[in-house]
Amino acid sequence: MRRATPNQQRPMQYGLTANKFMFINQLKVKYKNLLDKFQSVPFIRGKHSSSEKICIASGIEFLAGSWESVNSYQDIVSDRYTNSKRRILIGEPGYGKSTIALQYTSDWLQNTRGTYLQKAEVLIFLRLGQMRDVSSIYEAIRKFALPKISTLKEKDVKTLLESSSGVLFILDSFDEYMKGKIDPDSDIMKIMKNEMLQKHEVIFTSGYLPKECPPEMDRFRLTGTDERIQDKYIRWIVANNDVEEVNRIKKIIRENNVIAGMCQIPFFFVMYANMAHHDKAVPKFKTVTNFVRYIVNRFLKSSKKTREYIESNPSLMENHSKLDEIAFEGIFNKDRKITWGKMDLCNKLGVDLYNLYVDSGILIEEDINTNPVTSGVRPTHHRQTEVQFRHRIFCEWYAAHHLAIQVPKMGYPDLIEKLSKVSVCYDQYLYRFVCGVNHSVCKDIIKYVTKKQSSTTILCILELHGQVDDVIDTVNDLCCREIEINKEQNKLQQEAIVQLLRVTLNRKVIPVSRLRLRQIFDSVNLSSARSQFHLSPPPIKLGRLTIWESGTVMDESDIREIFEYSSKCIELKEVRFSGCLLPKLIGEDLLYLLQSRNIEVWWFPGLYHLDLESGLWEKRELGAIMSAEEYWREEQYIEQLK
Repeated sequence: MRRATPNQQRPMQYGLTANKFMFINQLKVKYKNLLDKFQSVPFIRGKHSSSEKICIASGIEFLAGSWESVNSYQDIVSDRYTNSKRRILIGEPGYGKSTIALQYTSDWLQNTRGTYLQKAEVLIFLRLGQMRDVSSIYEAIRKFALPKISTLKEKDVKTLLESSSGVLFILDSFDEYMKGKIDPDSDIMKIMKNEMLQKHEVIFTSGYLPKECPPEMDRFRLTGTDERIQDKYIRWIVANNDVEEVNRIKKIIRENNVIAGMCQIPFFFVMYANMAHHDKAVPKFKTVTNFVRYIVNRFLKSSKKTREYIESNPSLMENHSKLDEIAFEGIFNKDRKITWGKMDLCNKLGVDLYNLYVDSGILIEEDINTNPVTSGVRPTHHRQTEVQFRHRIFCEWYAAHHLAIQVPKMGYPDLIEKLSKVSVCYDQYLYRFVCGVNHSVCKDIIKYVTKKQSSTTILCILELHGQVDDVIDTVNDLCCREIEINKEQNKLQQEAIVQLLRVTLNRKVIPVSRLRLRQIFDSVNLSSARSQFHLSPPPIKLGRLTIWESGTVMDESDIREIFEYSSKCIELKEVRFSGCLLPKLIGEDLLYLLQSRNIEVWWFPGLYHLDLESGLWEKRELGAIMSAEEYWREEQYIEQLK
């Protein structure tokens, strides 16, 4: 008798039907091809291409009343933190949502031990941005999760999933799915609402928390790379434990606020750390636009082949109008679909340009099934290659260049109508890049953005690098509101606010009404030139300073930093402390900092006022000195806030 091959033995060994065995193996073939394309960055091949390692090592938090750190991306699929079969992972663009989703497929392929992936007989990975025209989850699996050679039909997929003992669905980029016109009764919407596939585990990823998310769904969020993770990656992956080189790269990142902010985003940190290692003369950057331009240009020159093409077409580095228009149409069309057919793109770009963008890694190809398999028709007749940008930020980069050309041609009402199709929050890089690419159009862009979200406005102003003459009214308007710097903001958001404050300092006629520093006192040294957050608010023309530190006990040295900063702020009238415990008695040397300017100091929630003569706290209404019992009550209250 002929001896069976391992593949022939396996279905009998595991008790799988022939169809299920074929189904699982075809999923694995598809995922392997997908991982090979997305995980390999052309100009940092080999061990340096492991950008997924830094993404999956970055900070993750779980919502359990408040946000709590988890140890690993594996905790999301474990039973340790989860209460339901529905979970959602939230993160800003570039923070690694899709990378972690792909990592789960890699773990499943390798049968990684110690995670839920071991228990998953079948793993289904789908990028939801591709699925707006597909209402059936089973059709989507056949079309996007199986290789083009597959003969399995939609009904086969449904039957196989229903008979599987453990199925994990990874549904990536729900926010992208929601941008086009969708069927409210589609399978994806039913799964999100837990009206379908209730017995299966499902993980959604999204750039924001969707309103469709049911309250019982477990929530996780990505917080980016911190200095510990950056040090480990630079030391072992980039610099091969060369201490001098590690310190050199870390210093470059630490001393440039724009770089430090962008390097909180895992995708850009990996790119920049490797570039800084190989290019000793890597420039410093004053805007995010300049930073991303450098990254894109490095992609374009990633290989000998692409470099030769660029050298023979030098204008391409600055003039990429064809790809600009394609990206713009993708973002602004009514379906918001930013994937294209290969032949369509080749016709629009030309074969040479198309190959350049694919060879450089800016564009990624993926083969998909297009039509149901029918009797007598070979599957190869249904081949189609879809193309997308490696990263959404790249799509917004190119689209911004085309938008910058279109803005002067539009009246403001037409511009509002056009921009209403894209989110000021989620598509913030588009707005920021437009301002950085063409300062002359920033007035109308920032005028629109300000009506939607002031935090994105400040990031747009950062791209102007102090050249704010055209938007000075917007700066004045922002400064009339309360400006807040808090621990939840990333470094770039904090830097943008500090830049805004520096603008007010340089334009001495611009006062800041109120500045609030919330939950950052343990990390921010106001009086130093540099701090842990690389943040140093300038001594501005300020009306009121609020320090909000929930559950923090401040000693005299902490208070000194606040008062020293306050004494330097022009026209400051009032300092407020909230949610923290202050010393019962303020020393004379600290009172001196306030007396000459007659700055009032208030302490909430007990509503006490500092007597600048005695250094004691007194009740606002009665003027009586705070008693020992009242101070004890404040201690108990602050203890509860910890």
